[in-house]
Amino acid sequence: MGKIVLHRKEVASIVLRSEVPGSRAVFLVETRSADDRRKVRELFEALGEFGEVVPLAVGPMMAYVVQIRSDVERFSAGGLFSKIEATLKEEFPFSLAEQSFNGVVYHLIESLCADSDSRLQPVPRCGICNELDPFPTRITLRDRTGQGIMEACYCLRCAAQQAEPSDRELVAGLLSADRRGFHAIAGADLVEWPAEIEGVGQLPTYRLAS
Repeated sequence: MGKIVLHRKEVASIVLRSEVPGSRAVFLVETRSADDRRKVRELFEALGEFGEVVPLAVGPMMAYVVQIRSDVERFSAGGLFSKIEATLKEEFPFSLAEQSFNGVVYHLIESLCADSDSRLQPVPRCGICNELDPFPTRITLRDRTGQGIMEACYCLRCAAQQAEPSDRELVAGLLSADRRGFHAIAGADLVEWPAEIEGVGQLPTYRLAS
């Protein structure tokens, strides 16, 4: 992971989007037709009501990772994952469920995509340890017009290790630990600046003091 040359004056504000931990599972399904792919897509789109869903592979081989957040669980995540697995096995000749997400699982999906002419979807890498995480904590660096310059992502483990009493301190800690070298920005005075983020609502946002 190389250094990124980003000057202090280029960044005017920072937006934090924290990720709440939850139970995760990965589902792989081999489909035989466009109708099969539609059924799988609709099944996982419907799960958005209960948690977060990220596609990992598109094509004859389809894969999704699902996260049921611990702070909103109204039922057993394991029970829901078991029902999804049973439904897929009833409908399709080949399906596989993994009760976690890690690099080994992602590399398996990558191999199956290559063999089936499917398209592997990119997954964010942590700016500290370089591990893959489909549900990272995100820090967006924005210019004076409010446009995003870049987005830094951090895995669940690294975000937890940098946990601080305030969001402001969390931002500074994550950027300081980032291997790409954001020390000048992390060391700047961050001023809380409530702002509405389109499509999301209010997120912790900070202006960099002049």
